Amino acid sequence: MRPIIIWKAIHHSLLAIVGGYLVSAATARAIAVALVMSGALPRSEAATAASMAAFVVYLGVALWAFAEHRAWRIWVGFTSIIVVSLGVVAALTPALVDQGGAV
Repeated sequence: MRPIIIWKAIHHSLLAIVGGYLVSAATARAIAVALVMSGALPRSEAATAASMAAFVVYLGVALWAFAEHRAWRIWVGFTSIIVVSLGVVAALTPALVDQGGAV
């Protein structure tokens, strides 16, 4: 095998594993906070529902990491998803703390 092919395989694998974890963790937190703030679920059930959704997000992100040929698109996509998810958490957290709930 050529060294470039090996490097691309290692890079995409690391993106799928590490990037997938970071994206799914940020998304799970945003989903949990949004469910609690909307009043749809209590905190414990929102955390469980968000954790289950995170598995689906992780699967999609990992598949995308291997399907995309250009690594910069993966980096931009992962970064934008993480920034938006953490922005949702940052926007909703002060209201959650005001209600007496810890995040």
